[in-house]
Amino acid sequence: MECYALHRGVAAAFDLIDATNEFIASTQPWVVAKDQARAAELDQQLYEIGEAVRIAALLLLPVMPTSCAEVLARVGEPRDPAALRLDHDGNWSTGAARVVAKADPLWPRLEPSKETVTVTDTDTPPQATPAATSESTPEPTPLVSIDDFAKLDLRVGRVIAAEPVPTSRKLLKVQLDTGTEERQVVAGFAGVYEPEALVGRTIVFIANLQPAKLVGVESNGMILAASTANGKPVLLTVDNPEAAPPGSKVS
Repeated sequence: MECYALHRGVAAAFDLIDATNEFIASTQPWVVAKDQARAAELDQQLYEIGEAVRIAALLLLPVMPTSCAEVLARVGEPRDPAALRLDHDGNWSTGAARVVAKADPLWPRLEPSKETVTVTDTDTPPQATPAATSESTPEPTPLVSIDDFAKLDLRVGRVIAAEPVPTSRKLLKVQLDTGTEERQVVAGFAGVYEPEALVGRTIVFIANLQPAKLVGVESNGMILAASTANGKPVLLTVDNPEAAPPGSKVS
């Protein structure tokens, strides 16, 4: 929030949701529920799942107000969402039992249809239009001026150390040799690259990006990677590291 990187704040909230899904998959409460002797264990599991969902909804309330207000109500939060405060209500609770409401899915699965329908006026019958195909023309990327591009300070760096961020399954803490200093950058390469496989690679990074904290770990820059169709990043490396040592400017 301090650097106005709202997308990173949302991503941090979804890290909690991902962790909760992993907790559900590992504890399998539907299996525990079949054993009456494990009733107390089941209660604890369900309470912790509900508490994680409550905190995630609180974190996402500013960007998904209507849906998150409904989520909070369903997990037993009786107060008006406008009265909730992150510094107090964002703390993990171990309080009394919570009543969870059973209701229809907030985001029901969309079944694929053979056609899409566009309605332009309430008095006009809907007209069937062809479904979009892979050959549809993509939205053009906005053009930037050379002055805008010149604001980015792209530099060559060499990875000298890398390790997982304990509180995230997606992030790695990477130490870079920038030619003049050692710099720490947090990058979303976990699960794609093993930390030790990154050491020694010569990469390109944004050197003048405003520092930010990701899941409590400070990041001073951004390592460049290509985006792929499956969402997994592909690290961009320097073809001839000896000709472009750490600190070299990319233009």
